[in-house]
Amino acid sequence: MKKYPKVTKVKPISYLKLEILFENGEQRLYDVSKLINLYPFDKLADYNFFKQVKVDENGYGIYWDDNLDLAESELFENSIAISAISLRS
Repeated sequence: MKKYPKVTKVKPISYLKLEILFENGEQRLYDVSKLINLYPFDKLADYNFFKQVKVDENGYGIYWDDNLDLAESELFENSIAISAISLRS
């Protein structure tokens, strides 16, 4: 089983976009919009709720409430390195 770096910080940077900092120092952009039509992620359409995202206390992902979370593996595998974004601009 592949080991993923833990999440150390999460910041909503725009509607359905999160900046994630991992323990290995990588900053990555995660786009939640691909999940918005799936239950329970449809709750994230409310931007005030979306902004309440927090890092799991052990770094194994992020969460909004007891029923809505994302694992560090999902965040790492399906995000884009922020340095890669600036290179494409």
